[in-house]
Amino acid sequence: MKLNKKELINFTQIIPQKCRSNRAELLKVGEGKWDTYVRKSFNEVLNNWFSEYFNLIERESKKYVYVEGWNPIPKKLRGKDFFGTAMHPDAALILDGQPLVAIELDHGTKGSQVRNALGKASFSVKLGGFEQALVLFFVDSPKSPVDLGQQDSEKEILQYYKEHLQTSLYIL
Repeated sequence: MKLNKKELINFTQIIPQKCRSNRAELLKVGEGKWDTYVRKSFNEVLNNWFSEYFNLIERESKKYVYVEGWNPIPKKLRGKDFFGTAMHPDAALILDGQPLVAIELDHGTKGSQVRNALGKASFSVKLGGFEQALVLFFVDSPKSPVDLGQQDSEKEILQYYKEHLQTSLYIL
């Protein structure tokens, strides 16, 4: 089966809601740092979602779905260095060797952490050649997504990110 760009973009649009619905599974504590165990569980569920959505066997999904630590993004698609540091997302959807969607996984309780995640994701678009980026920001307890509610100024900035940097934020 050969997938096309439009199909992959359509799939991308269901990821945030699926993350909301499967938050507990995604955040199940494992070994190591937050990034390590969340990437592991994200790899498992994203490949499962992808396989179900496109009716593929999981081995086939690995041609499109990349998650650092389990199916790493190919080195040639990792983007340019930024101030001497390689910039690449936590996960990606890649079609025929072309970076399509960068996915940044992050967490915290502060606006500064959200801003950092947005910056990192937008670098994947500008430096990595991805067409768009998703930020999946998981709010840590005891805060909730409502605690990071958006004022008009935040909405304006997020609209700028979406229109000019092709980067969208989802607070989970």
